[in-house]
Amino acid sequence: MKTTITIEVDSDRLSHVEDSYLAALWHAAQANGAPSNDVDAADLADSIGVEIIRRWLGAAPAMLYERRISTHYLHILQQHGCWTGPGRTWQPTSAGNEPKAAEAVRSGGVR
Repeated sequence: MKTTITIEVDSDRLSHVEDSYLAALWHAAQANGAPSNDVDAADLADSIGVEIIRRWLGAAPAMLYERRISTHYLHILQQHGCWTGPGRTWQPTSAGNEPKAAEAVRSGGVR
């Protein structure tokens, strides 16, 4: 017998779920069948992980987003190109488009 289970997660309400449910969501997010580069799946797993850490730290306030591996990758991408246009597509920097990439950085086109 083959069964598919769908779990609906409201990532904006993670702070309101019980610990045991949050733990189950963590396992479900890690076992998600989406490709490993799926942004939404990674964002959900990250949100659940941050909520788990927030609870674990309890009353001790902490900077949760100061050091993250994604910051390193974002910096590398910003060094080698920029996000442009209405769809915010990444455009690599090359000899032909350096001024456009540099202008996008100066004008706030890269975030």
